[in-house]
Amino acid sequence: MADSPEQNKLERVLHRFLDPNYKSSGNDDIYMEKLLTHLSGNSSHLIDLPVCKEWIQKIAEMWKEKTPEPSLASFALHFMGLVVSDWKRFELLQVTDVVGQVSKLLKHQNCDSSSVKRAYVRMLSGLLKHDSGCKWIVQTETWKDVLKFCHENQSLYVLRESQKFVVELLDRLGGKEPELPTSIMSHIFSPLLAKDSKINGKVEGSEPQHVISTLELACSILEASLTNLSPVVSDMIEKLNLEALVWMLLVNLDGDHNEEYAGKVSKLLTFIYFTSVYREKEENKILPTAVKAMEKKIFNLLALHISRRSIRNFMNIVVQCQLCWHKISEFVSVNEQSEIKHFNFDTQLIVFQLLPMLTCVKTKNVDSECLELYTHKIFQLTSEETQRLAYSYRDILIVQENKHQLAHQTMLSILQIKSIMNRELAVIAYQAFMYNLKDFVFEEPNADGLTGPEFVIQYPELLGAILDGLASLIRCFHITWRESVETICLFSFTQLLLKNANLSPKLSVQALQLMKVAIQNFMPPNLALLMNTLQGSTIDQVGPILQKRLHDVSWDVRDSALEVLQVVTGIAEIKFPAFQEHVLENELCPLVLVLAMDDSESYVRASAIKCLCCMVRVQRLWTDCLASEDLPSKMMTILQGESEGIVRREAAALLKEIYEHHKFLKAELSNVFTAMALAVVSDLHWEVKVNALQFWEKVIERQMSDQGMIDGVFPSVTFSKENRKIVLLTENEIKLRLNKVLGELARNRCLQVLLSALQDHDLQVVYKAADIIMTLNSVLMRHRLVPDVETPKPLPDLVRNCVRPTNSNFRGVYDSFGCEVGTCLTPANRVNQSRTTNMDSGEGEMGTVRSRLASDSDQVIDAIINETDMNLLADVYHDCLNVGGNASSVSRNFNFDPEVNVSAEEFLLAISKLNLSDMVTQKADWLEHCSSNLGSLLDDILSSQADTESNAMDCY
Repeated sequence: MADSPEQNKLERVLHRFLDPNYKSSGNDDIYMEKLLTHLSGNSSHLIDLPVCKEWIQKIAEMWKEKTPEPSLASFALHFMGLVVSDWKRFELLQVTDVVGQVSKLLKHQNCDSSSVKRAYVRMLSGLLKHDSGCKWIVQTETWKDVLKFCHENQSLYVLRESQKFVVELLDRLGGKEPELPTSIMSHIFSPLLAKDSKINGKVEGSEPQHVISTLELACSILEASLTNLSPVVSDMIEKLNLEALVWMLLVNLDGDHNEEYAGKVSKLLTFIYFTSVYREKEENKILPTAVKAMEKKIFNLLALHISRRSIRNFMNIVVQCQLCWHKISEFVSVNEQSEIKHFNFDTQLIVFQLLPMLTCVKTKNVDSECLELYTHKIFQLTSEETQRLAYSYRDILIVQENKHQLAHQTMLSILQIKSIMNRELAVIAYQAFMYNLKDFVFEEPNADGLTGPEFVIQYPELLGAILDGLASLIRCFHITWRESVETICLFSFTQLLLKNANLSPKLSVQALQLMKVAIQNFMPPNLALLMNTLQGSTIDQVGPILQKRLHDVSWDVRDSALEVLQVVTGIAEIKFPAFQEHVLENELCPLVLVLAMDDSESYVRASAIKCLCCMVRVQRLWTDCLASEDLPSKMMTILQGESEGIVRREAAALLKEIYEHHKFLKAELSNVFTAMALAVVSDLHWEVKVNALQFWEKVIERQMSDQGMIDGVFPSVTFSKENRKIVLLTENEIKLRLNKVLGELARNRCLQVLLSALQDHDLQVVYKAADIIMTLNSVLMRHRLVPDVETPKPLPDLVRNCVRPTNSNFRGVYDSFGCEVGTCLTPANRVNQSRTTNMDSGEGEMGTVRSRLASDSDQVIDAIINETDMNLLADVYHDCLNVGGNASSVSRNFNFDPEVNVSAEEFLLAISKLNLSDMVTQKADWLEHCSSNLGSLLDDILSSQADTESNAMDCY
C-alpha cells in the first residue's frame, strides 16, 4: 500500500531534524508544538509508522555525539513520550534500551533547560499509561529524577509537571503493589520526619528550600487525591502515622521565627485532615460524626495560630478549608432525624473570613437596627465553638496596626472563593462589604476622626476591593433588596462616592461599574412603573453625575459613564420610563453626540455611538432631541472617513437602528443605501460588514412588510395602501408583490451587495450573507419564483470596478482577465447581456475558464515574487504622494457605477445555481484545512527550512 502524502511529509520533516547543522529558527518552536498536538490527536496513527521508531533511535545516537539544541531536544522527548505511551511500541524500543540511554544522557549532561526537563517528565508520564512502563520506572528508580526536579528551583511549569507525575505514579501503583506507594511516600516525607525536626522544630542538615519544596510536593499529592477520591493516599497516611507526626512538627515549631514554614506545615496538615476523613465513609458517603471530628481538628489548628498571633496563616487556612470543603461536601450525608442543630461548615468559615472586614468598620452612625439584625443573623448561623474562636480572633485583630491591609486581603479571599460560594454565603459577604463602603461616603468623622473623602485618600486599595467585590457578588448572585436590606443604600453610596473630587480615575471607573450593575439588578418592574419622576428617590442624581463624568479628562472614565448611560437608556424604553425625562433634563443626548463625533479616543467614540443606538429606540428621545441632529449624515461621514474599525462598526449599527425604528427622508435614503453598500463591499473590518448586512436584512424585512407579509408569511387578505382597500392575496398577487420587492431591492443594490458578500474573505461575512439569502430564498421558492436548475453551479464572478495596476509587471496579468477600467463603465444593457451570456454557457466553457483562471493566478503570484522590494516600495511611495491630489479619483474607484447593477432576474438565476449551505461548508472546511490541517503544517515546516537565505515576506 502506497504511503500517504502526510506520511512522506512527516518523514521528510523528521529527516531534516537529524541534520547535524540544523539550527532552529524563530517559528520552529511553534511548529514543533503544533506538530506534537496533531500527533497526539487526530493524526495519532502516524506514530505507529516504522520511521518514528527509527527516528528515535537515530536521535539517541546523535545525542551521544552532540547535545541537540534545547528546542530539538524538547521535541524529541515529547515525541518519544507519544511513542512509548503504547506498551507494544515501548517493548520494541526497549530491545535496544533507547529510553534508558536517553535517561542516562540527561543525567550525565546535566541539562539546565527548563523546557527539556519538562519534556523529560512528560516522556516519563507517557510510560505511566501501561504496566510495562510503570515497572520500568520503579526498577530504574527514574522517579527519583522527577523528585529532584521538584526540589530544585525550577520554573513553575517543570514543578507542576513533576508534581503531576508523582501523583499519577502513586495512583497507578496503589491498586497493584500497595507497598511501593508507601515506600515512595516515606522517601518524599523523609526530610520532615527526621528526629531533629520533630523535637526542635528545625530541619538540620537540609536546605530550607528543600524542606519547603517537600511540603509543596506533599500538598500537591494530597490535594490531587482529594479531587480524585483516591483511597490509596488515605491508607498511606494511616500507615505512616502522618497526622500525628506533622502535628508534632507544627507544635514544636517556633512560630515567631518560622511563620512561612509553619504556614506550609499547616497547609499540609489541613490536607491530611480532609483526606483522612474518607476512612470513615459508608456507601461513598461521609458520616456527620466524621465531619464533626474533622471540624474539631481544624478548630484546634486555628486556635494554635491564634495563640501564636499568626493572622496570615489563620486566614490562609480558612480559605484552604473552604476550597477543600467544596470538594467533599457533596459526599457528606446529613442526618435529618437528629435533634441536634446542624451548622454548615462553610458558614462557620465565612464568619472567620469576614471578621477582619468587620473590625475595620469605623462609622459612628451605623444604623443600629440593621447592624443588630446582621449580628443576630450571624449568631443564628454559627455554633458556640465558632463564636468562642471568633471572639479570640477579634481580640487580636482589633490591636493590629495593619487592620485595613488585612481587610483588603480578606476581600480578595472572598473573591477567590466566589465561584464555590452558595447564595446564603454571598449575601452574608455582601452585607459586610456594604458596611465597609459606608466609611468612604459620609462627611462626618468616623471613630478614627477621618471623613469619607479623607478615608478615600488614605485607603484607595481597600475601596477598590470593596467596589469590585460588591459588583462581582451582585453580578454572580443577582442579589436584590429582598435578600439584603443594605441594598437600598447602594445607589446613595455610589452617588456620594462619585461626587468626591479626590476620587482617582481607577476608582471612578470601578464606582461607575458598580452603579451600572446596581441599575441592572435593583429595578423591580412592578415598582418602576409606579414612578413618574425620579425626584425624591435614591437615584435622582444619576443624570448630573453622568454629565460630570462624561466631561472627565480620563477617557476610561468617560467610557464607563457611557456604559452606565447605555444601561439607563435601555431600561428607560419600557422598564423604567421615568428615566426618559431624566435624560432629557440633563441634556445627555447632545453630549453623547458630541463625544461620538469629536472625542479623541476611539473607544469613547465607539461607546458613544453604541449609546446612541439605545437612544434612538426610545421614541421620546428621538422626537425631542435626536431627530433634528442629522444623525444619518454624521454616521455616513464616519463610515467614509473614520480610521478605526470599531467606530465604523457602531456607525453601521446605528444606521440600522434608525432605519428599523424610524424613517429616513427620501432625499437621504439613496445616500444611505450607497454608503451601506460600500460598507459591505469595500470596508476592511469584518464586523462593519456584518453590521451593514444586518442593515440590508432590515431593508428586506421592511419591503416584505410593506407588501403585506406578517411573521414571514402572507395572510389571505391584506390592506392595500396604494388602492386604499382590502385585497385578496392570491398566488398571482403574491408573486407580483414579491417581484416588486425584488425590483426595489435591485434598484437599491441590495441584491448585488448580498452576492458580493458571498465572495468575501471573512467567513463571518459569508455566513451572514448566506443566512440572509437563504431566508429570502425560502420565501421565493415557496411561491415558485426561483427557476429550477438541475445542477447547482459556482457563484458567477460579480466583482466590480477593477483598477488597472500601475506596475508594468501586473498589467498583462490583469489584462488577461479582461478586467479594465473601461469595461467597468459600460452601459447597463451591455453588462447585463454579457453576464447573461456567461451564465448560460456550457460546462465545457466553464472548464476552460477554470483552467485559464488557475494559469492566470500563477502568473499573478510569480509577478509578485519576481518583483523586487525596491520597486514595490517605490510604487507605494508614488501612490502616497498622489493621495492628496487624486483623492476624488481614488474614492471613485471604489464607488458603484450607477449604470452597473444586478437585476432581479440575474439574482434569481444566480441563487438557483448555488447550493449555499454546501458553499459555506466548503469555505469553513477550507479555512479549517489551512489553519489546523497536518499536511498544511508539514508544508510550512518544510518551506521554512527550504531556503535559509531567503528573506521573510515583506508586508506593505
